[in-house]
Parts: sequence; C-alpha cells; structure tokens
Amino acid sequence: MLEPTFLPISTAPDCRAITSGSPAWGQITEASNWDLTMNYTALATLVWIIGGTLAPPATLSEPASDGPRLVTGSPVRATVDPGRPIVVQLANETDRLLNYARANEPPRSLPPGATGQLFLKVNPRRGETGSILINTPASTNPLTYEFHVDRDNVLRVSIRPTAADDPHQNRAIFIDERGRVYAF
Repeated sequence: MLEPTFLPISTAPDCRAITSGSPAWGQITEASNWDLTMNYTALATLVWIIGGTLAPPATLSEPASDGPRLVTGSPVRATVDPGRPIVVQLANETDRLLNYARANEPPRSLPPGATGQLFLKVNPRRGETGSILINTPASTNPLTYEFHVDRDNVLRVSIRPTAADDPHQNRAIFIDERGRVYAF
C-alpha cells in the first residue's frame, strides 16, 4: 500500500496539496488555510501560557495598587515622596567591599565604612519605578538593610552583615511609583 505524500503548500497551486495514495490518484484536495491558521494560533497560545507560568516571580513585579500591596512578599520598609528627586545614601557598615548599582547600570564599588550616593526620580503618573542592587562582588555574604527617610527626601540605607540563615537577607531595594520602599 502506498503512503500519502504531500508537497509543500508553497509549491502546490492555489494553496492545495497533491496527495498520492488517495482513491483518485493525483487528485488535488483542498488544504484548508483555516486549519493551518488554527494550528499556528493554538501553538502560539500554548507557548504564551507555558511561558507565563514559567517566569520567575521577580519578573512579575507590577506597579503598586492603592492598597497595602506587598512586592515579592516584602513589607514596606520606608516611604519617600515620589514627586521629588530621591537621594539614596548607602552606608557600608560591613567589613567587605560591596557593589551597588541602579538596575541596568554597571556596578560601583563601596569599600567598608564608606558611603555611596545615587539619585532617583520616580514619576507617580507614569508608573516609573526605581531598583537598586547591593551585594558583595561574589554574592557570598548575607546582608540586611535598615532605612531612614528625612524631610529632604533622602533615603539613608545602612547595610549590615547578617547570619547566613537569617530569613530577612537583602540584595536589592525597590521603590514603587507611590514612593514605597521595599527590600528583598
């Protein structure tokens, strides 16, 4: 018995496929464009669903809501005025060299006992947010942050060492469009 043979649709006239082994040899049968479109749609939907469920939780951050929303399970640690420029002062109270940077920027060094400074602008109308990454160069030392905000909108962050089994270790600061400061 002969197996059906299909020519690529691009070579078949008028989007039709030629089959052999059908009751009428050489008969041109309609290859429905609708079937092909449905297959591509189903495949794209499947990829979208699987891709959405496999995304790591950190990438699922959203702009804050009106309520006391938590970002990545962290409570609000401080609040700044998002309508004004924000000065972030980092105080390295460890005995290790630290690296710090705004998201998508190259890291800067912060020696033990030193203070570094960053400027952020968070616009509440546009949903702009600010992220600052802070860690040791090899990410080998656990850290914790303490926050204080003064009336000049300066966010002071004291960076201290902590135990390896401390569940409140920090590696980043996130400021949402409402000025709420989170550490995780």
